[in-house]
Amino acid sequence: MLDKISLFGSLEIESNGQPADILKSTQGCALLSYLLITRQRHSRESIAALLWDGPSTADTLRFLRKLLYRVGPLLPDLEVTRQRLAYRAGAGTVVDLYVLEAGLAGQDMERLDEALQTYRGDLLAGFYLEDATGFSEWLAVERERLRHRVRDGFRRLCSWCEKTNAWSRGIGVARRWLALDLYDEEVHRVLMRFLVADGQVMAAKQQYQVCRRLLWDELGVEPEPATVDLYEQIQAAGLEPGKAAAPALVIGNRQAWGEAPSTELFFGRQAEMEQIGHWITTEPAHLIAILGIGGQGKTTLAAKTARVHAGQYATVYWRSLINAPPVEMLLDDYLSFLSQNQGAPPEGIPAKIAAIRGYLQREPHLLVLDNLETVLDAARAGYFRSDYEEFEQVLHLFANGGHQSTLMVTSRELPLILGRRDGSAGRVKTMALAGLSADAGADMLATKQIALNSNTVTALTQRYSGNPLALQLVAQTVEEFYFGDGEAFLAAETFMFEDIRDVLARQIGRLTEPEQEILFWLAVARVPMAPYD
Repeated sequence: MLDKISLFGSLEIESNGQPADILKSTQGCALLSYLLITRQRHSRESIAALLWDGPSTADTLRFLRKLLYRVGPLLPDLEVTRQRLAYRAGAGTVVDLYVLEAGLAGQDMERLDEALQTYRGDLLAGFYLEDATGFSEWLAVERERLRHRVRDGFRRLCSWCEKTNAWSRGIGVARRWLALDLYDEEVHRVLMRFLVADGQVMAAKQQYQVCRRLLWDELGVEPEPATVDLYEQIQAAGLEPGKAAAPALVIGNRQAWGEAPSTELFFGRQAEMEQIGHWITTEPAHLIAILGIGGQGKTTLAAKTARVHAGQYATVYWRSLINAPPVEMLLDDYLSFLSQNQGAPPEGIPAKIAAIRGYLQREPHLLVLDNLETVLDAARAGYFRSDYEEFEQVLHLFANGGHQSTLMVTSRELPLILGRRDGSAGRVKTMALAGLSADAGADMLATKQIALNSNTVTALTQRYSGNPLALQLVAQTVEEFYFGDGEAFLAAETFMFEDIRDVLARQIGRLTEPEQEILFWLAVARVPMAPYD
């Protein structure tokens, strides 16, 4: 009788406390493992085809008969009939796979924890059956299936540790999970969160560096944006070592970043970030508008700030309006996100607004709407297009307060409704974004493959008013057409880029006719002019 069968990691089979004789037969071990894992009766033909790439069914069946003759006496629980085979492990046989599956199927977290400890590695790790393509393919699929089930089990156990504030235990569970796959960033993030919640702030930061080094050394990649975001949240929180963080700071929130840009390369804007952070954490403001011309970096600043402060909200939802989605579609999508797809959104915009208000009042949420100018009327400054006027209700929803949530918008133009309410009871804040400073412009240009001295950097930053998009295009042009010589580019003076033309055309297109005429004459004069000139 077999006492113990361990299918995870290297195959181990014991009988009376000693390695079982079945281990001497590779085909016998494969047969036993297959029957144990599938827990079904199988036809002789299917078993024979699985274990041998024989020239014919008759040959593989003959091989199977010989195998059964040899290993039958070694497997007392093997059931053999003329047509089928099965294996029913006796009551005294401990099979690690069965222990794991029982724990995964139940709701007892203690039992789940014990069950996950049986997973010592991949199913039949290192096991190989020669000339058995069918068995190899089946085993690969089973290994992946069980990997997913084990990951789900660890995820459930970590979630339970979080809900019960069992931070120390969660750290241990996360480390066991991580040992199964050192490159799984989800686990690194879970471990970082538990460490912060347990007051081990420095250890959490070090865990990020470990993750980053592993990914770079072995895979040549940087961490995912979600991992970088979490690290930046921990940095921005300013937590003291040994002082546990409030769980809501970095634990358990849901984030949907949509088309938000990466912020791994971010230059300057520290004062702007601090100001917006002050509005979010201290005042707090319920509606924040970041304004500026095209290419000024509004979207990147919004993304960076939102990621840094994401841990202070139950959810973060980013939505680009560049394609001008109907307001009803936007509200439906946001409601589905808030409700986690539980039920259909109500009919009618007022009902949808009311439903969203309920969520905003229960927990703090962050909504970011990028490119708001897309739904504004180009002919009437500050007004919404006729078919997008309901967007005012969305702005009112946040601006009126009565909740803990924040709406952040980016726009080339200030909606009239916000201009009227800017500063009202501290709930509405606007920021007009200027260009990058000379130092920030230098930092940005330093990442490009061009040779620039400090005077050239200053001249370029001033000429293009610190506009990040313009500076990026300048760097590309200097590299491609001027062989990296920034001074030669400056000497040319007249070089213009199509992308910049597009940006300026869109910006000028939003001006009224008198504003366009004034701008035209200023461009002609090329010097400051007084109104009476």
